[in-house]
Amino acid sequence: MDNLCTFELEVLETKTTDGRYGPVLSAMRPDTGELLTAYRLDLDESAKKDILKNLTRPPPQQHGQPPSSVLLSYLGYQCKGGQTYLLTKYIPGVILHDFIHKRPVSPPLVRVILRQLVRALQQLYDDQGFAVVFIDSKHILLDNVCNVKVEAPLCDVTRTGEALPSAILTLPELVLGGQQQQGMRKADVWLLGIIAIRMLAGKRNLVDANTASQLGEQIKKGKWESAFELLVPDKVKALDDGPALGFLRQCFTIDVNQRPSISDLQNHSFLTAT
Repeated sequence: MDNLCTFELEVLETKTTDGRYGPVLSAMRPDTGELLTAYRLDLDESAKKDILKNLTRPPPQQHGQPPSSVLLSYLGYQCKGGQTYLLTKYIPGVILHDFIHKRPVSPPLVRVILRQLVRALQQLYDDQGFAVVFIDSKHILLDNVCNVKVEAPLCDVTRTGEALPSAILTLPELVLGGQQQQGMRKADVWLLGIIAIRMLAGKRNLVDANTASQLGEQIKKGKWESAFELLVPDKVKALDDGPALGFLRQCFTIDVNQRPSISDLQNHSFLTAT
């Protein structure tokens, strides 16, 4: 396969985090001393083949030029010791899910991160044909200056058994069932709002499966246009940032037809502010 990496590889067995399809490990090229990141595929052979078929190399990049994509790009793959690894350049940083756990994130930094996530989602829709990604903070990497890299899906979740984010159970599209006729096409907008309130509150597990049943009962009553009052914690509502709160209110619009799309959010005043 074109994406097979033939250079010598030494995989360091210390796990740094969990990826979509297995543990993420540090690796090194002994011939050059270059550090890499190795994403191990703990999947059956059929699912591995599907992922390798969908793997694409990053476009050529000029030396010193910042990366143009906010999506994680792969150098290729290598099979070693009975395992298959997807390889990327080494990116020092932290998973957003863990970053949130440390402290509340300031609105200006939340804006910087969300702006990049919106761009990543739009790239996945426009360039890779995704209808919905189910964006999840566990698959978002921040480097040492808060540049975002999104680990995008490489295979249908029905092939890999990958767990979807627990916050998906709060989606009105699921709660209302047949009452919503537009499917999941704007689910990422809602899930982006979940990521935003988790950052602003500094609580990575805020809004999870335990929230779903209570929220569902309120939504079914039909008296809410937005779930802002139901989902957003008081400490976030108290922020002196009208555009940020307006952004959240729009993300949590219950009627899919009235909820903005990801492309609509690109022009929201919260994200366009400097």
